[in-house]
Amino acid sequence: MTLSLDVSITSTGYVVFNRDKTIEIYGCIKTDNKLTIYERLLFIESELENILNNLPITNVVIEAPAYGARGAMSYNLFGIHFSVVRLMFKHGLPYKLMNIASVKKFATDNGRASKVEMLEALPTAVRDSFTSCGFKKSTGLYDLTDAYFIGLKHLNEN
Repeated sequence: MTLSLDVSITSTGYVVFNRDKTIEIYGCIKTDNKLTIYERLLFIESELENILNNLPITNVVIEAPAYGARGAMSYNLFGIHFSVVRLMFKHGLPYKLMNIASVKKFATDNGRASKVEMLEALPTAVRDSFTSCGFKKSTGLYDLTDAYFIGLKHLNEN
């Protein structure tokens, strides 16, 4: 199984794919903004640890950080990437970083696609599944969309 991650401090989207490219599970790991960045990272790690301990994950694909980014948020993103990659090492799992522009190009044929365009590119059944579980644009739907296409692109290339 492949674990695909769209990481962020507020809402990390994840999708687990079977070998036949079907979705096994999906969700968002949401953190409380009243917690410190370190408490939030520990919570994300703990939730990912549960997934890794309960499913036969064989590889992981993660949205790559934007290396040109600046400011406090970029430090948080690098922190979460470090934390997630360290967790993959702990579990002996191979991982790949995926550039989001290449994912957008894969999904929409436009490397600068908006979140709405990415959402519209989802297969109807997948979008319906995500929304029927209560995910909305403001509550993780975009994170799930990115995680879906990150994983699907990886599976199509390998």
